[in-house]
Amino acid sequence: MRLHLILTLFTVFFFTTGIRSQNLAPPLIWQHCYGGSLDDIGYSIAPYSDGGFIFCGCSGSSDGDIYPKSEPLHGGTCDYWAARIDADSNILYKIHLGGTGSDVARTTFETKDGNVIIAGSSSSTDVDVVCSLTDLNFWVLMVNASYELQWKKCYGGSGYDDFGSMLETGDGGFAICGGTSSSNSGDVTFNHGYSDFWLVKTDASGNIEWQKCYGGTQYEKAFDIDVCADGGFIMAGFTASNDGDVAGNHSTDFDGWVIKTDALGNFQWQKCIGGTGQDGFYKILQLANKNYLISGYTFSADGDITGKHGDEFHDDGLLAMLDENGNLLWSKAYGGDSIDGLAGILQDQLGQIFVSGYSQSSNGDLSQNYGNYDYWLMNIDENGTIIWDSTYGGPAADVCNEIAISTTGRLAMMGYTASDSLQVSGNHGVDTSQHPINLAKKKDFWIANFGSVVGIPEIIKSTLTIIPSLAHEAVQVSFNDIKVENVLVTVRNTCGELVHNELIFHQKQLLIDISSLTQGIYFIEVKSEEQIAFGKFVKM
Repeated sequence: MRLHLILTLFTVFFFTTGIRSQNLAPPLIWQHCYGGSLDDIGYSIAPYSDGGFIFCGCSGSSDGDIYPKSEPLHGGTCDYWAARIDADSNILYKIHLGGTGSDVARTTFETKDGNVIIAGSSSSTDVDVVCSLTDLNFWVLMVNASYELQWKKCYGGSGYDDFGSMLETGDGGFAICGGTSSSNSGDVTFNHGYSDFWLVKTDASGNIEWQKCYGGTQYEKAFDIDVCADGGFIMAGFTASNDGDVAGNHSTDFDGWVIKTDALGNFQWQKCIGGTGQDGFYKILQLANKNYLISGYTFSADGDITGKHGDEFHDDGLLAMLDENGNLLWSKAYGGDSIDGLAGILQDQLGQIFVSGYSQSSNGDLSQNYGNYDYWLMNIDENGTIIWDSTYGGPAADVCNEIAISTTGRLAMMGYTASDSLQVSGNHGVDTSQHPINLAKKKDFWIANFGSVVGIPEIIKSTLTIIPSLAHEAVQVSFNDIKVENVLVTVRNTCGELVHNELIFHQKQLLIDISSLTQGIYFIEVKSEEQIAFGKFVKM
């Protein structure tokens, strides 16, 4: 079944005449809801080294997938919930932790030594959360591969410390970002105003090595962080200030704000991006060419923003590209006349760029909406031009918060769903369709997993094998289980143009000379009277 879906994708691809089409999107291989009878919301997903995924979020349920029967309820509005699944969506391990407050896990990833980080914010000070701080604080856990707790740490002060994101650094430690209203209390020293970007650097055991605040007299929060090629850090979020570290805010409302530091957190440069409406960033990623791609939302139709679709009451998704020195190369709005936003960003090993988000629109850049919010997936080039896009979901709200690529090249989207029909099935939530302010069910974690059009494994997982997948002069194609009395072999480029074909007899392998081809991605089709298989390679 999976091979059939992948083959169908490429068959459609070869005969598509338009440059942009939903037909170029990867096929949906499987989808799975995780949760219980109440609201369970997914925020983060990451690849795991066995080819599966790890994910985390906030769970309000005490049944279904959430609590093993032997575990006590924690109370509160939400607990950390995280799980590790295999490539076919089966839960291998899971953990829930929290207290009687609200505990929301927003980031998870596998560390270099095979452990797993689960991090977010907590307002609890009891049960699993041993924290002497007050209000809201960063709360970070490390578990092993079997999701057994290794250590846990709280970070913050006496104010409101709102977690953004976290990553592992080259020295085996960690960098954590977010927003803080604390000042000269707990772990926080100094604050420019109401709330600052807060960057915390720890060692491998979570002990603070240094921490710094950045901002102005108004409100700032960092939502995401990346390690730069020079060893420094880049953070993205929003700002309402126009003083202190902040310069160039386009309005008295929020602008998207980006700040670059060196490896020790020393301020290097900053950039405000936006217009006279409200604008903000959720994710930032340094690309292979060292430029920075940033995703978020915009209500503006002026200033730095071009291509706004909706009115001033409906936001568009926002992408912006900076060079490595912080100069704005372009910024664009994406969406239709309803509410749209962009969150996840990734670049695969071939340099392809994928962006995920959510959309209520069915016009403008969108061609289909299944009802309320849908998952929205785009493939763009480095100028922000959409190559293809597609939406996924059901009749209720389906909101994607993150995307990831597995070690086998599978793309996965992660967030939550209140649907239980069309492309969504298995929602555990109670039916709220009769309630006047709800459309369907309580929310479940929802993962949509797609065929591999991202990345190229060394061996394509079908009956067709191509070695090497990254080639200069020639590729060797092995037919494996294909009957080889007479086989037609064709090679096409990404525009579907035929660049090579030959008919072969009684051969299990074929060496194809690719020295005259231009650099790029190529697709090979091997077809007999009864069988067909596909593979792909990159001409370097």
